[in-house]
Amino acid sequence: MDIRFQHRAGVVFFLLFILYAPLQAKSPQALPEPIHPKLGAVVDSLENASYNIFGPIPGFSTGCFYFSEVDRYRLHLIRQDTNRAQILIVDLPLETWSDLKTSIRKRIADAEAGLQMPVKAAFAVDGTQWAKIPPVQKVTLNDGNEMTGTFVRARQDTLFFKTVGGLPMAIPDAAIQSLTGFEREFVDGKWMRFDPNTSRLFFAPTGRPLKAGTGYFADYYVFFPTIAVGVTDFLSFSGGMSLFPGIESQAFYFAPKLTFSISHSAGFSTGFLTMKVPDGDGITLGYAVTTFGNRMSDATLGTGIPLNSDSERNLLLLIGGGAQISNSVKLITENWIFTGEDSFILFSGGFRFFSDKLMVDLALLTTEEGLSGEGFPFMPYVDFAVFFGE
Repeated sequence: MDIRFQHRAGVVFFLLFILYAPLQAKSPQALPEPIHPKLGAVVDSLENASYNIFGPIPGFSTGCFYFSEVDRYRLHLIRQDTNRAQILIVDLPLETWSDLKTSIRKRIADAEAGLQMPVKAAFAVDGTQWAKIPPVQKVTLNDGNEMTGTFVRARQDTLFFKTVGGLPMAIPDAAIQSLTGFEREFVDGKWMRFDPNTSRLFFAPTGRPLKAGTGYFADYYVFFPTIAVGVTDFLSFSGGMSLFPGIESQAFYFAPKLTFSISHSAGFSTGFLTMKVPDGDGITLGYAVTTFGNRMSDATLGTGIPLNSDSERNLLLLIGGGAQISNSVKLITENWIFTGEDSFILFSGGFRFFSDKLMVDLALLTTEEGLSGEGFPFMPYVDFAVFFGE
């Protein structure tokens, strides 16, 4: 055989291999755990409807259980939405898994005896969980490989996936270890990262929530560390203290916040901030703020009032907002109007530099008096935050 032909054939085979290989997601597959011998390893739509296992799920394809840890299981639910596929992963403690097995065993026995199925699902799935699944996700496979993209179609327990680069592949459900929301959108022909902390401006709260299970550690001016945690999608808590060297008595503050969605582009928050200052009675401030706009630009209007002041309770007015100018930079302004006899305005403006989990604010502060006086009228402002949770 011609040596040149063998060489060319080898090159062609190699090129075909590297082009075809990425289309098939190869990773170690976990074995689904049958919850009942009659159902097998995969619960399909007919079985779900017959025994009312998960309740009515539009576009339901399959449900699979996987052993996760010593005392935990994972439930993978797959459905076909209008224009994409979705997979919901639910963590199941051992006790929940055992109770579910018992419930399904009884339902199947009752069905064989001709008894009617209970109206309540054995393991009801909250329909709002599907709405929270972002269209773009980071998928981690059992072998540790990660890819980012969108599930476009589901066929039983196989998902057809397209990466952000447009590469299609078929991924068996059993190969998927975890999913993480990918907080980016396709804007003007490129993937755009967004501000990870829309729940506040520099310091003032906005009408956006801190989602359940997420939070951040922040530090203002180095000496004011704080932590904020989202307890639910509408309730969050933040608190911190000063750490001035050589001072025995430090300042403490605590701030719960309730957030309500008004529309797709507007949100409302209310809460209070209470601060204990050294050698003082402290301050408690109640507030309400509204934010409207989108993820690229928004505006915040708010008002606050002292709740424990013996003097006249003068209103504080907030006007602020932000505009993202690149994949990692956002312009922010936060301005306070202090009303009353000694009224004044505090202006601020600066930059927020951010990645997916880290943020740094650099800004300048001033007042009307500062602008009209001599010398440099601005005071520098700096804070950083590290985020946790999905």
